[in-house]
Amino acid sequence: MNIQYSIPQLKGLLSIPGRHGLGQIGEYVASLLLKASGYDISHNHCDQRGDLIAWHPSGKTYRVEVKTARKSSDGAWRFCLWKKGKTDYRHSDFIVLLAVTKSGDCIPFVIPTSDIKKKITVIAITSNPRTYGGKWSIYRQSLHEGLQLCRIN
Repeated sequence: MNIQYSIPQLKGLLSIPGRHGLGQIGEYVASLLLKASGYDISHNHCDQRGDLIAWHPSGKTYRVEVKTARKSSDGAWRFCLWKKGKTDYRHSDFIVLLAVTKSGDCIPFVIPTSDIKKKITVIAITSNPRTYGGKWSIYRQSLHEGLQLCRIN
């Protein structure tokens, strides 16, 4: 499977400019990648339990929170996971982080919510997401293979 999505290719899908539009594109990219991996996808905007609902062919259902970020002025990609009354990753099964590079390429990290032991508000990828070697690097996945919702441990 050879999948390559980048933000410049998808800008025509934006109905809202700015960060909210980037979030919409992130959800769209994540849904395409999950579909390419065999999941059936539904967008979940009726409750605060993830952005997507993914059904695996085995019958398992997963709630997926999608977070998309661009590089900030200090060189890090910051993903807001919890903000009172706005967003709460703890109600999902997986978090998909999409780090968007300057060229518009998306580098995905798929983190099982159960692997986050204490409530955190932000995850920061502090260097190039393709070569990042920090705490969250074990969750990096390849766009060329779609996305797999699985636990590392």
